[in-house]
Amino acid sequence: GFDEAGIAIEEVTSDEQNILKLHKGRIDLALIDKGVGQYIINNKLSKAEAESIEWMGHDIKTNIQYIGFSKKVSNYQKKLRDFNLGLVRLIEEGGVKRIMNKHGL
Repeated sequence: GFDEAGIAIEEVTSDEQNILKLHKGRIDLALIDKGVGQYIINNKLSKAEAESIEWMGHDIKTNIQYIGFSKKVSNYQKKLRDFNLGLVRLIEEGGVKRIMNKHGL
């Protein structure tokens, strides 16, 4: 739909490039995962520079994320079980929320 709207598209090789171009005013809009973008902003820009970037309030697309464990790794089933139990515990104890808040997500 961008072509039909007359929006120029410029591809880059990294999300960091897009954030830096956005900050410098070389582009007006960048499509990026918010978590990835916020991480780059928090780690590559000063607080004052970060204020030059504003998030739009609408998701373009939501993707479900997965984690995989190789069956070739010893005890992969235990590692998978331990990961899932740890994740549930982090969620229940508010750890995930604290981590997300710490990183501005």
